[in-house]
Amino acid sequence: MLTRHPLTVLVACVVAAAGVAAGVMYMLTSRRRRSRASSPMPMVTGMTASKAETVIRSATGVSRIDVEQVSAGAPKGTVVTQTPVPGMLVSRSVQIRLGVAADPGEPA
Repeated sequence: MLTRHPLTVLVACVVAAAGVAAGVMYMLTSRRRRSRASSPMPMVTGMTASKAETVIRSATGVSRIDVEQVSAGAPKGTVVTQTPVPGMLVSRSVQIRLGVAADPGEPA
């Protein structure tokens, strides 16, 4: 694997070209990772706030997640709203907002 310096790659290409004439196969690869500019926002409604934060961070790499208490007819601590919406492409610098139920839901 040749990834140190562009000159190293150039020398490797010359060596590889010489090897091709002799019937030797070389494969040049790069370790450089493509950084994902954006990732789809996962659907986290219905999850607990802590679980939702874990899922969002692992799926998008976002570090800023704001959680606010909202009154809703859902179990306390459950995510009831999220911004941005599920499936929307988000960058790592986006601010994510979760609305979490503050009061217990009504019995069914």
